[in-house]
Amino acid sequence: MKVLTVLFLLSILVSCGDTSEELGAIGPGLFTSQQADLFIQQLKTKAPFKLGQTKVIYEDLSKKINSNLTCNYWEDRTIEITAVQNTTLEITAYFQSSLMEQQASKCPSTNSDDLTKSKAMTKEEYNSISSRFVKFYIDHNFRCSEMKSACLSSKFISTKDEDLKGIPTVKVITEYTYNDGTIGELTTWVSKRNLFEGILKYQLLDKQTKKRWSMRGFLSAIY
Repeated sequence: MKVLTVLFLLSILVSCGDTSEELGAIGPGLFTSQQADLFIQQLKTKAPFKLGQTKVIYEDLSKKINSNLTCNYWEDRTIEITAVQNTTLEITAYFQSSLMEQQASKCPSTNSDDLTKSKAMTKEEYNSISSRFVKFYIDHNFRCSEMKSACLSSKFISTKDEDLKGIPTVKVITEYTYNDGTIGELTTWVSKRNLFEGILKYQLLDKQTKKRWSMRGFLSAIY
């Protein structure tokens, strides 16, 4: 798989179809890596890629301007399937940011990296990268292993079916103990409809102070 393809997809993932009645909740028992893999495999079989499929999300973004200045933005991302062939597709992502409140006066009002990106790839490539991204947010064992020595341990907390602006999702809560002694609680909403929608929303909090470390918000999706 080409490195540029991976980097592009990670930039839009970190990215619709018909609703699925047969794809139930992942729980309520212990959430294992095998369950996560099965869920992701089911997502791959849901509605096929379709021209015009779109999702709109936003994320908090820290932009280092220079060695002494870091500025925080909200970045809106519109991700759309703009071409579909038998084995390939084109993904276009539109990035637009706005400066958060209470930032230094020297911070630019928008992020200089705002732009529109398009990338053609095979459906197999997209599925592979998207599957790995979803797994990173719902499989606590996989996430902890990917963070290597920074993550000392992890555990599953709960899963629950939850409607998110009309889209059926599974809400997954997991917990992580880091090597600096802090404990993070990750809450993730993953679409049950298809892999393109994938991770629609998440928030990672310091479990003790409830301070937010990172988040993604969900605005809309079109199929």
